[in-house]
Amino acid sequence: VLFQEIMMIFMTKKILIINLFFICSCANSNMLELDYSSLPIMFRETIFGNDINVDTSFINERKYSFVKVKINERVAVLTLSQITKDQRYRWVSTDNVILITERGKIVKSYGLVNNFEILSPDPFSESVLIKLANPSAIFDLNHQNSNTLYNDKTYVYIEELTNKKLGWDKENLYTYELSTDLPLQTKQYVYPNQEAIELEFYYKF
Repeated sequence: VLFQEIMMIFMTKKILIINLFFICSCANSNMLELDYSSLPIMFRETIFGNDINVDTSFINERKYSFVKVKINERVAVLTLSQITKDQRYRWVSTDNVILITERGKIVKSYGLVNNFEILSPDPFSESVLIKLANPSAIFDLNHQNSNTLYNDKTYVYIEELTNKKLGWDKENLYTYELSTDLPLQTKQYVYPNQEAIELEFYYKF
């Protein structure tokens, strides 16, 4: 009888341990697959504040590359957390707002009030497919014109994107360093009827 009681206690503890492991595993899995569009409205109210003076002192205090993001006169700083094999840069805020860029162009977002994603493999192609999360929609944006202006140290790529049904007729600007071809500044309209998102890139390699 004593042996049976000991075995029962052992089995009960074993089951509890297995269940706890399973719950933790599921929690970790859910964190990895977290849908950031379901997070509270924090992009506008939490991580964004007054303008930031990015001077030499500010840059020296940062350990990693970062991007200064400006929307509607409000500013946040996102840190570079990953560069993928296909040269997509993943920028993350302390509140888990994420922007993914390719050659400076925003191709996907998480944690915004209005999330979006460029579904086309080449975000600079003549026609790109855009997916919006709030409200849900998928539509095409087409290049009207594109032009590149050069000077001694930088060049500016200008893309004019249109969608007649949405009344979309916007001009995006991308400034690159001539020697490295890295983006330095961009001004992008990524969502209908909203102001442009301005990015300033600062690299620490």
